[in-house]
Amino acid sequence: MVRQIYALLLGLLLPALWGLPAHAQNHFTSCATSSSITATVILPADAAPSLDGQPLPEGTEIAAITPSGLCAGVGIWDGNSLGLTLYGEETLPNGTNLPGFGDGEPLRFEVWTDDLDAPLGNEQVAITFTADASYLQNEGTFVPNGIYKLGMFASTTPPPPVTGNCAVPDIEETVSGGQITLSIDDPEGLQTIAFVDPDNKPALQNLTVSTDSDRLTTTDGLWWSVLFDENSDDPALSTPLTHVALTLTKEDPNDPDVAYFARVINTCGAVLDLDPVHQLKAAPEVVALNPLYPNPAQGEINVDVELPEDTHVHVRAYNLLGRPVATLFDGLKVAGRHTITWQPARRLSAGVYLVRLTAAGSSHTRKVTLVR
Repeated sequence: MVRQIYALLLGLLLPALWGLPAHAQNHFTSCATSSSITATVILPADAAPSLDGQPLPEGTEIAAITPSGLCAGVGIWDGNSLGLTLYGEETLPNGTNLPGFGDGEPLRFEVWTDDLDAPLGNEQVAITFTADASYLQNEGTFVPNGIYKLGMFASTTPPPPVTGNCAVPDIEETVSGGQITLSIDDPEGLQTIAFVDPDNKPALQNLTVSTDSDRLTTTDGLWWSVLFDENSDDPALSTPLTHVALTLTKEDPNDPDVAYFARVINTCGAVLDLDPVHQLKAAPEVVALNPLYPNPAQGEINVDVELPEDTHVHVRAYNLLGRPVATLFDGLKVAGRHTITWQPARRLSAGVYLVRLTAAGSSHTRKVTLVR
C-alpha cells in the first residue's frame, strides 16, 4: 500500500521535477529509453550536488551508466530537484532485446557540462543513497520499479598534470582535545582539499570540517575549493593561496573514534593523501596526573596529564630532598589529555624522583624510580 501511494505521489511529483528542459541535451544522446522496465532516482536540491566543491552548474547532464558502459537514463540539472528514469533490459514477445540495466547491476553516474573536456565518471562521481522511508532502496543496484534518493552527489575534475619539479603540499596535523587542526602549506598555491577516499566516497568519521579562511569555499563540507583568479583586480584573489588551516571537530563528544581521508591538490597538480585514525576522548572533568611510565625507568619517562580546560601548566621534577632537578613543561595547554616526556640528564643518579603537576590552582605529585 505504501509503495502504491508513493507511486501515485511520484507520478504527480516527477512532472514538476522534470518540466520542460531549460537546457539542451548535447552529450548523452544515445541512451536506452524504450524498455517498460524502469526505476527512478531522485536527486533533491538539498543534496547540494557539486562540481569541485561548487554548486553543480545548471545545464549539467547526469547519465546513469550500466557496467557495460551503456547510458540507460539521462537528465539535466536545472538547480532544482531532478527525477531521473533508469531503464532496465527487457526481452519483448517477438524476441527483440531492449538494452538497459540488468537486475542487480550496480548504478553509476557520469556528469557532463560544456566546460569539461570529457565526461566525469567512475571514481570522479561520489554518491550516497538515503533510505529514510520504507519505499526507498538502500543499496545502489538496479531493481525494477525501485525508487532511489540521493543524499549526496559530488563530482570532481581530475587534477592537472604535474609539471616540472612540483613538490607535494606539506601538512602538519595537531591533535588536541576533541579537535584536529590541519595546517597546509604549499609554495605553488593550493587548489583543492577533499575529504574523500581514493574512490571519491565521503571519508569523515565523526568529524565536521571548518576553516576561518575566506579563500576556501564548499557546498557539502567534503570538497573545499580555493578562490583564485589570476586576472582579478583584487590582490587577495589574484595571488595563489599558499597557507590555510582547517579544523576537524568531533560531532559526537561521547564517541572517541574518529577517522578521515584528506586529499590535497596544488595548482601544479601534485597530490598528497593523508589517512589518519585517532581516538579523541572527551575532556577530563578534573586536573589529573596519571602514574608515570615506565616505572622503574632507565631512559625516557612519560608524564600523562589531564586538563578539563585550557590552562597554564607547570611540570617539574624534584629529588627526595625537594630540590628541583628539571622543568619538564611551563606554558599553556588546551583541554584534553597530554603526554609530556622527560629524558633525565645523565648527571642524575639512580634513585627515586618526584614529578609535580601544577595547573588550574591544584597540584599533583607522582613518584618514579630511575635506574642506571
